Amino acid sequence: GSPPCTDFSVLGRWNHKRMKVEDVRRRLREARGHLECCVLFYNGQLARGKHFLHEHPQGASSWKEGCIERLASNGVSTTVGHMCQYGMAIADESGVSMPIMKPTRWLSPSGPMLRRLSSMCQNEHKHGSLLNGKAAGAAIYPQKTCVEVLKGIRDTTIEEEVEKEMEGGNQAQHM
Repeated sequence: GSPPCTDFSVLGRWNHKRMKVEDVRRRLREARGHLECCVLFYNGQLARGKHFLHEHPQGASSWKEGCIERLASNGVSTTVGHMCQYGMAIADESGVSMPIMKPTRWLSPSGPMLRRLSSMCQNEHKHGSLLNGKAAGAAIYPQKTCVEVLKGIRDTTIEEEVEKEMEGGNQAQHM
């Protein structure tokens, strides 16, 4: 799941300063409701022995919301990956494509998935900025991110199948 991070993100919080207090409260109430709905789905997945993937920027205040903190303490792990490693880029003022670092935190019960999404930038390139109305472009996953998520699903499935086979083999040996 990737509920909108707009009102939880650092840039979104900067915008709150220019808004009416009642509008900020309404937006945050709606954002928290959406986040809590996602967590209900995630808990349902966990109860059935299934997986989920949640993403928000590393600096988003949503990571401090009670529903996310409770979920994260329920056998679920997180990792951080830099989106420039997954093809995220944005055009600068002159139209040149610039990688966007966007440190992103991922939450999942799937170790193989989290390993796929944990690549960190080694600062071998210059990064573009998401300021001045460019942040909306960072809400769209680059193709490489999508491919890594699909590979993470595959890796998780393979790992679970191997574990089942090993359990089956161990049970047969004990008979």
